[in-house]
Amino acid sequence: MDHNYFLIKVLDYAKFSLENDRSPSNSILVNKWGDIISQSSNLVITENDPTAHSEIVCIREAAKKTKSLDLSGLTLYTAIEPCLMCLCACYWSKVKRIVYVLGRDKLEVASYEGNINNKEIITKLNSYISLEHTPEFEERMLDLMGIWEDRQKKYWRK
Repeated sequence: MDHNYFLIKVLDYAKFSLENDRSPSNSILVNKWGDIISQSSNLVITENDPTAHSEIVCIREAAKKTKSLDLSGLTLYTAIEPCLMCLCACYWSKVKRIVYVLGRDKLEVASYEGNINNKEIITKLNSYISLEHTPEFEERMLDLMGIWEDRQKKYWRK
């Protein structure tokens, strides 16, 4: 499976989301044959739901679509390294592979809270999750996140 193909889809969807005043943090769940099972942007602000990260929404949609809680045959492609909540959701739904563009170390603290090392968490959970950073498209995602970080200041209290 060509990671770049799906990462470009994530980034194209990120740009579309940003153009429609949504966070550019997007995710796609893909099966082993390359079929997109679910796709979502981050809906935290639009749904007024702090748990509506794109990874969580994708997992919810995929579980409904496949009528299964076991998503072990799927790969999650995501714009930003998953937070702890999303990493744990992948663990509970048995997503075995996560491929992301932008490491959270590249983001402003305000937009990505927490100082948790995902690889350390995976080890402590004795998890089977493969967490793969593909930095080839980082600059493109950084540009989109910079625009979003400027816009989102209106949503958060100081």
